[in-house]
Amino acid sequence: QAQQRTAALLEAAAGKVLLIDEAYALNKSQYGSQALDTIVEKVQNGSDIAVLLLGYTEEMLTMLRDQNPGLQRRFDPSQAFFFDDYTEHELVDILLLTCKRRQLKASLEFQEKALKKLEEQRCCEPNFGNAGAVDNLLRAAVQRAAARGAGRNLGTDEHMRLEGADVDLGPNNDDADPFAPLDKLYRMAEVKMTLQRLYNLMLLAEEEGDEKPLLGHFVFMGAPGTGKTTVARVTGQILYTLKLIAQNKVVETSGLNLTGEHVGQTKTKVEEKLNEARGGVLFIDEAYELGKGTYGSEACTSIVAAMTDPKYDGLTIILAGYQADIMKMLDTNEGLKSRIQHFLEFPDWKAKDCVECFKKKAHDGNFTLDATAIDATLSKGFEKLLPLKGWGNARDVQKAWDMAKQARADRVAKAGALHDGNRHLDETDVKLAMDGLVAARMGSGAMSHDSCDDSDPFEVLDKLYRMEHVKE
Repeated sequence: QAQQRTAALLEAAAGKVLLIDEAYALNKSQYGSQALDTIVEKVQNGSDIAVLLLGYTEEMLTMLRDQNPGLQRRFDPSQAFFFDDYTEHELVDILLLTCKRRQLKASLEFQEKALKKLEEQRCCEPNFGNAGAVDNLLRAAVQRAAARGAGRNLGTDEHMRLEGADVDLGPNNDDADPFAPLDKLYRMAEVKMTLQRLYNLMLLAEEEGDEKPLLGHFVFMGAPGTGKTTVARVTGQILYTLKLIAQNKVVETSGLNLTGEHVGQTKTKVEEKLNEARGGVLFIDEAYELGKGTYGSEACTSIVAAMTDPKYDGLTIILAGYQADIMKMLDTNEGLKSRIQHFLEFPDWKAKDCVECFKKKAHDGNFTLDATAIDATLSKGFEKLLPLKGWGNARDVQKAWDMAKQARADRVAKAGALHDGNRHLDETDVKLAMDGLVAARMGSGAMSHDSCDDSDPFEVLDKLYRMEHVKE
């Protein structure tokens, strides 16, 4: 059917010009290939028709390379018309011309901020809209100006005036602490210092009129539960607040997810994630998988190429994984290693770190506790957990916290004190939690609980067989 429809369209366009916009879409399916084959067959030298194929440069070149060889002979890329992105000065001219047509008056501050916004979009968006981006910006600015009352009480010959505040450049709360999200996490001093130094460098360059330094890329090294993924998410938020990246987004993936199963698939997967993360942060967990096998190496090569491609300026990549595995992977690709500017180590937690994190959770939850007795119980429990297989650092602290709250809930419910308002965590609650966690990790079962009395709502389970574990 695709061939028949294409042939009919070509016949109807005889003696005319046939313009096919977004022609690269024909490269995405079997039916598109059939349509292109028909064009190759019907459009010969001397044919009474002119066919124009329009689309984005990279996608069009890929289509011409991958499809029927006759397509490239009939549509020679060397003879193509290339439409470059508009320069900064041209964008300003378009902006002012559009304002004039719409009877808008643009202040100098508005022009400066509008140009900055457009440059951010050029950096972040896979296909910058040029004049279309100017149009979208003006529409949004007019809405913001109208919201602040700029268009009210205008005379016949007066125009709405657009100010700098009408351009949305992201966060602008100078009084807020940009590093506040890190305060909710534990052991973040090194991360905070690294980000603060980057910010200081950017501020000084801007103050002295120097070229904006590159933000660079990161490696997070550590075992599971040391906070790599959580810190990556927070880092994206902080970098955006500090205006070091253009978009507040963190795209998460893994080294395994970036590797394909056949030739060509890996590059496509990597490019999809790179384009999705443009202007923000791309977080690649278990990045050591990129050093394994042919497809892993192919993914690594694509990432290195992206780090030097102006198309991905403004994108920050974070590689994460076990320290030994990450360094081994980097040693196999010096090009990648040389392009990593920041290495952050997330060491395994010690018992005292776990105790402090547990107590912080209690404080944040407005719980009271007997610090001395609980410190000793927690320390003893975590010392037992640390050498066991499967130690999860902060994850195990969270498990211990959840189990302690469960033990407290069981105790309070049994005592009939659900509504006394006393948010107290007993040493017995903590001991039950730690003993249960150690027992589960050693494979000897979960912690035991006293069953509820017969008057509680769970008595319906007594009518069923072998419900002891469900009831517990």
